[in-house]
Amino acid sequence: MAVPVRALLVICVAIAGLLWGEGDAVPSCTTVQTQLLPCLGYVTGKADAPSTSCCNGVKELNNEAATRADRQAICKCVQQAASNFPGIKQNLIAGLPQKCGVKTRVPITPNLDCSKIQ
Repeated sequence: MAVPVRALLVICVAIAGLLWGEGDAVPSCTTVQTQLLPCLGYVTGKADAPSTSCCNGVKELNNEAATRADRQAICKCVQQAASNFPGIKQNLIAGLPQKCGVKTRVPITPNLDCSKIQ
């Protein structure tokens, strides 16, 4: 059974709209926390170095920090996540990008005024 060209066109336009629409939203805190969760062992001092999955999360967050709104949202989510996990060592979380070899657009630190991030 052949699919009418008109129906195929409608489906393609709908999929394109979904894909393009995702780029407009700032990263959610769930996304930020999921990407940084593998870093928990390191930032609490239970691991000597960040894991590969931790560094991949830091890289992904950096890639998602395209706009000022993205960077401010990520900053706020990092602060929220840090407050939810006792025992996080601020010096370790702040040093994550360097340990992972990532030059970040967003400083990863619980004490930063996120509204000042450009």
